[in-house]
Amino acid sequence: MRRLLLFTAIIIGVLATTGCEMDLGEGATFSQECDLAPQFDADGGERVYTFDTQHAWQVLTLDEWVKVDPEAGNYKNRKFTLSVEPNELGEPRSSHILVKFSNGSSYHIPIEQQMRLRFDIEEVKHYVIDAEGGEISIDIATNMKYNTKVTFGKDWAHIGQTRAMMRDEQLNITIDTNRENKSRYATIDATDEDGTLIRRFTIIQSAEGDAINEIRYTTDSDNPIELASTKGFGTEFLAHLHDGRYGRLVFYSTVTALPDDCFKGQSDISTILIPEQVASIGDRAFSGCKELSKITLPSSIETIGGSVFEGCSIELIVNCNIPSYEFEATNNQGNTELTAMSSNDKRHWLNGSYINTMTLNGNVGTAAMLDYTPLKSLTLLAGAQSLGIDAFGGCSSLERVEVASLEQWCGIDFKNLTANPIANDNSYLYINQERLTALTTPSSLSTIRAYAFAGYDNLHSIEIGNSIKSLGRGCFEECEVESIYLGTALSAVGSYAFNNCSAKSLTINCDLPKFSKDASSNVHWFHGIKTPKVIFGEEVTHINVFALSGLQSVESVVVGNNVKVIDQGAFANCTSIEMVALGNSLTTIGKHAFYGCNCIEGITLPESLKRIEGYAFDGATALGTITIPGGVEYIGGYAFYGCTSLETVYCKPTTPPTLDQDYIFSGAATIYVPSSAYEAYCQAEHWSYFAEAISAYSF
Repeated sequence: MRRLLLFTAIIIGVLATTGCEMDLGEGATFSQECDLAPQFDADGGERVYTFDTQHAWQVLTLDEWVKVDPEAGNYKNRKFTLSVEPNELGEPRSSHILVKFSNGSSYHIPIEQQMRLRFDIEEVKHYVIDAEGGEISIDIATNMKYNTKVTFGKDWAHIGQTRAMMRDEQLNITIDTNRENKSRYATIDATDEDGTLIRRFTIIQSAEGDAINEIRYTTDSDNPIELASTKGFGTEFLAHLHDGRYGRLVFYSTVTALPDDCFKGQSDISTILIPEQVASIGDRAFSGCKELSKITLPSSIETIGGSVFEGCSIELIVNCNIPSYEFEATNNQGNTELTAMSSNDKRHWLNGSYINTMTLNGNVGTAAMLDYTPLKSLTLLAGAQSLGIDAFGGCSSLERVEVASLEQWCGIDFKNLTANPIANDNSYLYINQERLTALTTPSSLSTIRAYAFAGYDNLHSIEIGNSIKSLGRGCFEECEVESIYLGTALSAVGSYAFNNCSAKSLTINCDLPKFSKDASSNVHWFHGIKTPKVIFGEEVTHINVFALSGLQSVESVVVGNNVKVIDQGAFANCTSIEMVALGNSLTTIGKHAFYGCNCIEGITLPESLKRIEGYAFDGATALGTITIPGGVEYIGGYAFYGCTSLETVYCKPTTPPTLDQDYIFSGAATIYVPSSAYEAYCQAEHWSYFAEAISAYSF
């Protein structure tokens, strides 16, 4: 280029010298300030020419981009202005003007104009390529030398150094495959020979899969969304890419937060993908996104603001732990305590939303769904292991709660009854798509945790299989069923397990533990249970202390044929028992076993019976007749003392049983004994006290 400019300057000089030496007859002389070989840059400009002459003159131009003013004059007007327009051709150009005088002489003034340096490409803010990579070709129209260099992203964006001049070309950039879950960007700088930046190209490559530094969305139209601000996302904003219905908000690094109101009022959004690593969602983040149909909250979220989905009717997939929603309040004693927050509170994340379907794969905090009436369907995945206090209380429209297996459901940690979604009226539990109305535990299950079926109105029967070892607190509280069956392995039951649970029958196949208190205490297995019929199955060998003591609803008891001992107070104060069927292996009825059972009118003691301990039937005021089997060897004090209606006692042993004391029977009961043993009874210790009531009888 330097050679071309030098050659042009020589030609101009020759022309200028020739013009000045021309014989003009009477003469015309340009002033020394005149530029007789003008050179203009690309922007053009002006030159002023003055001269001495005695003749008329005119100026002739050859090209439209060259103007003179005025174009003619006489000896009185000896000045004109040369104007050159800007050069937009992208190459140098030349012309000349001819100054002619009336005496026939003339001057040629050559004009040279430099080209405008250009580096023209399509106006593209960002060049985009998918994760697979490949080649990006950029069409460049230029007339200058330039250099290109990858200034950022040189590990995966590759380009050879390019130099060009006065020609069009393609700039080819090779992009490697992106194997990361993060989109990335590269910059390529084009500079002139002096190193001055001409143009910077930015290339954005998609991630392999979902990108942690992008928020992707779709719209119902072809229009991009309009963000009020790109601040508060935990990183700097890079680009907003949009192609038809699909949009991408790209950030330089990982997006960690969605700020308050970030997508508020974006009514055109139909779907949006929140990237993994987002830890917080601000207040009203999606408020007014009325066309949003579905959204997934990633597992990274730790805090969720108030009224996040206000005005949205969406399907929600929650892979994170939902935080607790509580507020400080002052109680009656003036102390500050945490109080559950209703979902109707504007500070609650669900306030104003209309979520009918929800899938949960994380733990749920206190009051996280409290009083949320729009919810109709809930699916709990394996990650939902703990549901906080009042988590689903008041979800009155909830109809379907689904889990994959009974093992999953029974392993969830429900913090209280209203933490359990099926405690809502009309809610059905579905196990692997099948509605659960009859519970039969599989052999793979050993524990049912607290409140697992509390308040479930649609459970009709409970069968606790032989693999179940423990039942959690309140697990069947407030259930109303036809029958309850307890298997052989059961050894631990939490308080309130059957509180306010009603069943038409209760079958017990395990040896109950020794209770220190009766069923009026919440530590008793059957505290609060209501059942008219109790059956001790064939696997039971011992009915322990206070087994059913204090249950007011029991009307009949069937004791299996393998039970040998009914221990102390086992049925004491079961004031509704009318019928008791004892098995044929029973040997001992313990102290207070049927104490206070004032509705028992008759009971058949088995022939296997050996001992009747003290107070065994004391207070059985409705008992009118009792037969003591022939094998009984011992009757304790006050065994039948409070049986005020007892009129007839058939005592079949041929050897008088040992009486602990005189106070065994009360009232005016007639005691019939074997005729062969009549004298022995009348003379035996403590039996003699009842001699007047003893009568001989042939059995």
